[in-house]
Amino acid sequence: MKKLATVLLTLCLLLSFNTGCSKKDKKDASTKTKKEQTSKDEEGIIQVDSSAPDIIKVRSICQLATMDCYYHNVCKGVKSAGTGVSHIGEKDREFWFEYSAEATIGIDVSQVEIVIDGDEITVYYPHAQIIGNIRVDADSTTEPICQEEGFFQNSNYITADDITGALVNANDAIRQEIESDPSIFRASEMRAEELLENYINQLMAQSGKTYKIKFAYVESMTA
Repeated sequence: MKKLATVLLTLCLLLSFNTGCSKKDKKDASTKTKKEQTSKDEEGIIQVDSSAPDIIKVRSICQLATMDCYYHNVCKGVKSAGTGVSHIGEKDREFWFEYSAEATIGIDVSQVEIVIDGDEITVYYPHAQIIGNIRVDADSTTEPICQEEGFFQNSNYITADDITGALVNANDAIRQEIESDPSIFRASEMRAEELLENYINQLMAQSGKTYKIKFAYVESMTA
């Protein structure tokens, strides 16, 4: 019984000691000046003071830098003749129609990182890319123009599936066209750099602290 009482007394003393330390830590922390305090945001970036850029805001700005590219395209397709007795007399039938599409060019914001080294800030970001799928404006699609059937030719009807398949191929062609033009992607990257530099300059103006700003591709972090 005495042994149990000794254990309980020891636990009470430990709890009292820890509580006292906790109160002391809170009191000490409350006396720190704003410039002495450091915090760590959820992304793991150390923020030394209010003049340091916030990684969440940096990524939001990169998202604002996306560009929407619009295309008006002529889609061409061929409905192949069917096989079997019911398709006797059918021939391949060409068709085409016009439509508008939209592609978004931007940066994957989840990969953006910032490194603060003294009075130098380096913003690392990935190369711009096509974000998501190419989107077709359904209201812009015209009625398909089809190759006329011969007098003795069996009908080879153009179906909705034929239209959809032709659109997929046409959008692949648009994607290849965009990806073959590096100037489109560089324009998106330069837009992101411009917005980020303006944001950091505003922080410097408010705090009186001066940073040298650098931009680099994310892959150079491990180079």
